[in-house]
Amino acid sequence: MIRIPGFSFLRLTIIAFIMILVISYISMHKLVFVSKNLSVNGKKMVLMAKEIREKLIKEVNAQKFSCKTKDNITIHGLTIERENPIATLILCHGFRCCKELTARYVDTFKNYNAVLFDFRSHGENRRSITTIGCHEYKDVLAVSNWIKNNKPNLAKVPIVVLGISMGGASALKALEKDPTLCDALIVDSSFSNLNSVLYNVFSSKSGLPTFPFLPIMKKMFNYVGSCNIDAMKPLNSVKKIKKPLMLIHSCIDNFIPVQESLLMYAQATEVGAKLWIGPECKHGRLHEKYPELYKKKVESFLTKRVL
Repeated sequence: MIRIPGFSFLRLTIIAFIMILVISYISMHKLVFVSKNLSVNGKKMVLMAKEIREKLIKEVNAQKFSCKTKDNITIHGLTIERENPIATLILCHGFRCCKELTARYVDTFKNYNAVLFDFRSHGENRRSITTIGCHEYKDVLAVSNWIKNNKPNLAKVPIVVLGISMGGASALKALEKDPTLCDALIVDSSFSNLNSVLYNVFSSKSGLPTFPFLPIMKKMFNYVGSCNIDAMKPLNSVKKIKKPLMLIHSCIDNFIPVQESLLMYAQATEVGAKLWIGPECKHGRLHEKYPELYKKKVESFLTKRVL
């Protein structure tokens, strides 16, 4: 048999390249397609969400609604109207979460109307692609516009958007796009730059080295999601916001470091922007762990700036 010099090396190189592509694709797929089999404390999220949703409908007369985004995605949500409300709270959940898991805010802020909704590809919405804020800001815009056009009782009081993690980043971009989105914005445990967060957490979450997998995964993500990860920078959005703004972060966050909120606060141009660095807790769980302190800080900000 005639041996071709370098053939074995070439074959190994091709095999290695294919493996890198396959592994990068699997990582990208896990990121952009949210599984229906996610669990919370050992219980399937879909079952927990159904229980909470039924409880809200029964106990606080939550009403279902749906609206369309400008890119034709159907968004499902719930509205809760209070007697003599002081404001309407639009709750924007985090990545791989759902609207029902923001119901604890409904219990805390009892004198506020509440609007809970699922971001695209989450919760009750049809499974499509999540882009971690790149397109999700359109969901926030759609919900806010639907309220203003269809729910006068919710719109006649100040509208406050409260976003957690991805929800906060999406809300920042939405407010940049539409300055009339809300009367105040509260951003809890969010990131200032999606690209930097992916670089920081990729290896710890996937067990893979950043290079060569992450750059290839990003290219795939951008193609499949029709977006640009590098352009998803809430840090840029915060510079353009003129509405009352409050940033919240745990002093030690196990996923998105507190430095992300510190960077955004340093760049905020809104006069009177507030930063609260709370006690140590898991990512996005400050309200869950310290509900009374959370309520005190938020209501103090809103009372001074909006209510």
